[in-house]
Amino acid sequence: MKSLFSLSLLVGAAIAHASYQMPEEYVPHQVIVSFGNSSLAQKNSANRHIGATVVEESLNHDWTLVSIPNNMSERSAIDYYNSLSNVRYAEANGICHAAFTPNDPYYLNNVQFGPQLIHCPGAWDVTQGSAGVVIAIIDTGAQLTHPDLAAKFVAGYNFVANNTNPVDDNGHGTHCSGIAAAVTNNGLGIAGVSFNCSIMPVKVLNSGGSGTWTAVAQGVNFAWQNGAKVLSMSLGGTGAPQSLQDAVNAAWNNGDIVVCAAGNNGSTSAFWPAYYTNSIAVASVDSNDFRSSFSNYGDWVDVAAPGGNVYSTWPTNTYTYLSGTSMACPHVAGEAGLLWAKNGTNTPVADIRNFIESTTDNVGRYGIHNGRINCDRAVHAGGPTTVYPTSYGVFRGVYDSGTVADLLVSDDSYLVVHNGVTALRTESPITIDFYGTSPVGVPTSMSLQMENHVSINGLTQRMSEYNYIAGTYDLVDTVTASTTDIVRTVNISGPSNYVGTNNTLDARLLIRADGPVFTATWRSYTDQVSWTIQ
Repeated sequence: MKSLFSLSLLVGAAIAHASYQMPEEYVPHQVIVSFGNSSLAQKNSANRHIGATVVEESLNHDWTLVSIPNNMSERSAIDYYNSLSNVRYAEANGICHAAFTPNDPYYLNNVQFGPQLIHCPGAWDVTQGSAGVVIAIIDTGAQLTHPDLAAKFVAGYNFVANNTNPVDDNGHGTHCSGIAAAVTNNGLGIAGVSFNCSIMPVKVLNSGGSGTWTAVAQGVNFAWQNGAKVLSMSLGGTGAPQSLQDAVNAAWNNGDIVVCAAGNNGSTSAFWPAYYTNSIAVASVDSNDFRSSFSNYGDWVDVAAPGGNVYSTWPTNTYTYLSGTSMACPHVAGEAGLLWAKNGTNTPVADIRNFIESTTDNVGRYGIHNGRINCDRAVHAGGPTTVYPTSYGVFRGVYDSGTVADLLVSDDSYLVVHNGVTALRTESPITIDFYGTSPVGVPTSMSLQMENHVSINGLTQRMSEYNYIAGTYDLVDTVTASTTDIVRTVNISGPSNYVGTNNTLDARLLIRADGPVFTATWRSYTDQVSWTIQ
């Protein structure tokens, strides 16, 4: 039987482990371990304890690559090694890739600065968008034959002429279309932010760049009713039309995101539809990352993006510079397209918005609610699934023996002990607190998994999850206990109620075992506990 560890040691181990962030890609069943000044005997003993074998040593002998058993997770092995006093660090053997660089000439020679400023290259290594994610450019239409756009279009509509030909007789909509999703890596022109996404051209403004609120509202309703996931509106005016607000709310309620230019008055004045609650209002920055002098600002403006002197597609088959929050808006629309492609189109729209707004670069020059968008950070923050093993847990309760590492490395059990002789339904509780280091926003799903058994028949095991809204524990699972191992997976409904914020995320689990009066001591064993959120 393993020696008893005090609670203070368990807490210390958990805090040390929580700082390590697993890479998204890594070589399976391999771990890099730096043993410091350990002797060969100490290294061999540590490896033998979990059945690990040496693959290679670094040339200067400062780390060892080990292979771990197939039935052990990389995270578990890392936490085991990091719990050893003679180990400097343990980490996954991550996988790296050459960064994607498109060959579009105006991107390569920095005529087009927007994608670089909002860190698209890092995001493009993860996702470049998807044809199934449709970005509606609700504007003056588009040049449907432009060589940097022609392959991108799905059916749109012309609400100015009331026909199915959303031809651009102004140029503004063509310019915005290229920023969001121009054909990329084709050796021609510019690079689009989410260049594998589709474009839906919806014409609501005439050749002079003007239109009516009713036309815009019609365009919004057409877009979300015909499959657009992102609605980009580089337009607006004064007043607060209810007809347009209803359309924006309908799009949001359908699970689609609405991105709008904040306006070019250089003031804090409200500008619609950007001012609506269910719109993302976008300010403009220049190539030096300063707020453009023409851009509206204020706490009602959500994020900023490149809008000063932006180079993009233009009729006929050409390119030009334009400035305005109109140019900033489709950069954010493109970012939303990347996020839908990465996380799936069933991801709640509130999560997509949170990924955009919570990952901005706050350089302190904008006077807006958040900062300038960062696609790389947003894509990497956007899930899809994060698993927090028990290394993030602080264990409390009545226990016999074991350590945090025992729950991770094998079937060594963490023991919960109770002398069940004084009451009809006695309980032996243990509380496990999980602390996660990768924020994922409001979770859409949550599950708990563990392995249990008991030392005597006739017991019941109960699992309760702490409800941070109600301030109580809610019973989430009850099973008839077995004297053989049972792996239990419990899916939690209403997961947002069970996630608190301890700088990042946390959850609290209470495990109980109870039963009738026994004349002998009995034990409840709990092992291999994990918390999974998405």
